[in-house]
Amino acid sequence: MKFINCLLDVLSPSFCSFCGRMISYESSGVCANCINKLLPYEKCEESSVAADYKRIYYDRIYSLWKYNRYSRILVSEFKNKNNLSISEKPSKHIARIIKEECLVIDTITCIPILRSKLRKRGYNQAEYLAKKVSNSCGIPYFETMKIQNLGSEQKLLDYNERFLNTIGKFILKENVSGKSIALIDDVMTTGATINEASRILKNGGAVNISVFTMAKVEPFVYESV
Repeated sequence: MKFINCLLDVLSPSFCSFCGRMISYESSGVCANCINKLLPYEKCEESSVAADYKRIYYDRIYSLWKYNRYSRILVSEFKNKNNLSISEKPSKHIARIIKEECLVIDTITCIPILRSKLRKRGYNQAEYLAKKVSNSCGIPYFETMKIQNLGSEQKLLDYNERFLNTIGKFILKENVSGKSIALIDDVMTTGATINEASRILKNGGAVNISVFTMAKVEPFVYESV
């Protein structure tokens, strides 16, 4: 793996997303001087969607960074600009959390995306991250869900509309009965999509769902993403 990364550094150099300095592939898009611009979450956030609005179906969420102007740049480059090297450190960090927290995980999965978006981007960023986590910790990855209800585009909707828009969005593709699942996505905004995916998994018999995201929007600074 180190040889491959060194080869990538030569053939396709990476640059810091914030200052433009040349960096190694394994630096995940950020140089040592800019890394402090990413504000980490200190620990796991328990189920945090507003309980007075929706029942919560996932059991816990771990987000690596607070969603600010800098983490937004990284998420956008990973999601929309084919900068897959950004997943290097986050995937290893998530695998380390699973180990250090002694989480019992049977299956790693991710939030699916529309076929039209998959054709346009060429990849599902959440799936790419989830498979990297799977490789790092040795837990199998399965594509457990697919989208059946298109609905409206989430970023065009307000907080409450996002929850209503996700109802019935996913259906199961795999048997998850009795399994503890790690559900991966790139960023959590309102939590609507993650919560609906968790509902489908729980209704399918999943016993425990741990959510992992690269970044998480704090509720009081929520904005359309």
